[in-house]
Amino acid sequence: MVSHPIVFPQSRELKQLIESHGWTTYLIPDRTKPELDQIERQKPAETFEIGDHSYFFVPIPREGQTWRDAYAVTKGLGPSLQVDPSYDGLVDVYHGHPKAGRANEVLFTRMALDDKGITGIFSVPIPSYPDPSGALLRTDLLLPIFRENFRIVTMDEILAEKQRPQVMVVDDRHVDN
Repeated sequence: MVSHPIVFPQSRELKQLIESHGWTTYLIPDRTKPELDQIERQKPAETFEIGDHSYFFVPIPREGQTWRDAYAVTKGLGPSLQVDPSYDGLVDVYHGHPKAGRANEVLFTRMALDDKGITGIFSVPIPSYPDPSGALLRTDLLLPIFRENFRIVTMDEILAEKQRPQVMVVDDRHVDN
């Protein structure tokens, strides 16, 4: 008996949402580091299947641009979700170090939908980002979560955040650093 993959019912809408931000996803057969040459030979994922694999987020290459060149411009940044700890669809969140982005923001490169109704968004550790953030979300609320909270983070934003003066509160008074 041949088993057919279980497709996330709102795949088309989620794909359109991601692509409206200039990004797309590629299926990675397991949750290990993908071979970039293999991914470049694939077509972007048309649907999101539930199972023991993940989806790798990459910018949509411009005409004449390779997938690898399009990804290199991002410097490893891109997809993010603002995850309010009180949000009903949030199962768990881990804010790694170094922190990047805004408060409660999870930067990620991968998404995996499991058969228990949970979707993980995460990145694998790399030397420049050894302790990445991640979150577990309810799959049945994935599309509304992405609609409300998905955005693309750029290196310019991260640098601007780091250069912004810090404000401390001391005895109800603000002190600029």
